[in-house]
Amino acid sequence: MKKLFALAGLLALTACSTSQLVDSLDIVTTAATAAVDALQSVASIPPQVLTYLTAVNGGITCTTDELTAGDAAAVQASKIAACFAVSLQPVLPSGTPSTVVSVIDAVASALANFLKTLPSATVVSATPAGAFSFAPSPKTKPVKLSRKDKSKLADIRKRAAANAGRIPKK
Repeated sequence: MKKLFALAGLLALTACSTSQLVDSLDIVTTAATAAVDALQSVASIPPQVLTYLTAVNGGITCTTDELTAGDAAAVQASKIAACFAVSLQPVLPSGTPSTVVSVIDAVASALANFLKTLPSATVVSATPAGAFSFAPSPKTKPVKLSRKDKSKLADIRKRAAANAGRIPKK
């Protein structure tokens, strides 16, 4: 039975290394930056767009903090999912400019892909202790980030903070 859990955990985690998770978060940040850039020239922005982008940028910042916090993988998976809990793609009113619709769709797609790369807390918890770099219990070792991942997370956090400051206040 332990081998079955180990195999399931290996398959889930092979599909998404820590670097892939960071790269996927980088894509969300890039999409959010493009959305904020595109909104600078739009006269009428529905308020739910601004709320959504604020939540996404907050989720990105929260995720970078959690990935560098040193929590065990099961704890990280749960906390990162919570970071984006309020980031539901908004229903836009008819007449919303197509530019706004397309950039919000791009952010939502990137975010959905990022959330798919997260190992579920259930899978991580079922993995035997010490089987992988992802630990099954809050008492075990945290996920290890490479120097490159740490540097990239710092850059992602900086870009998300810049995005948050540039979201139009309308």
